[in-house]
Amino acid sequence: MTMDEWLNAENIEDILPNIVGHYKETSKATIDYNCLSWAVELTDTFIDPENRCVGYSWPDGAEREWTTAACRKVLAYYGYVEECDDGSFEDEYVKVAMYVDESGAPTHFARQIVDGNWTSKLGDFIDVVHHNLSCIEGNDHQHYGTAKYYFKKKGPKSTWPPSEEPLKSLTDSPA
Repeated sequence: MTMDEWLNAENIEDILPNIVGHYKETSKATIDYNCLSWAVELTDTFIDPENRCVGYSWPDGAEREWTTAACRKVLAYYGYVEECDDGSFEDEYVKVAMYVDESGAPTHFARQIVDGNWTSKLGDFIDVVHHNLSCIEGNDHQHYGTAKYYFKKKGPKSTWPPSEEPLKSLTDSPA
């Protein structure tokens, strides 16, 4: 069973313990797009090397496989052509982080937003804003791996999803 098959609102903090108190839900669950789509600011397509059905896409020129080399080409197709050393905030760039597992295979993508926080689509589940990349890191089967590769493109950072409110866990209730 993959993480996407068992991640839900009831167990998000059990499955991703580093995220507790460091995230905010920004959308409801959807299967219309995945984390790679969300990272390049698309919500109308599911970027995947397998053409499973209508709505799936993969750019021409990228090998149809989940490898770092193929995913680099996908990111380049969407303008993320510059690799950078880390996910530190740079006002004039939009950054995407690629997470990999212990074997080096891509497992997740996150995008930095205008306030320096990061946003992720958690599998078939929700989109969240999280304080940093380590919130969803870990190398066992219950995590997305480690943020290892960073890409950037010139341009204004997205203001969506907004994170002007303090980040809090889904289980926090209003006072």
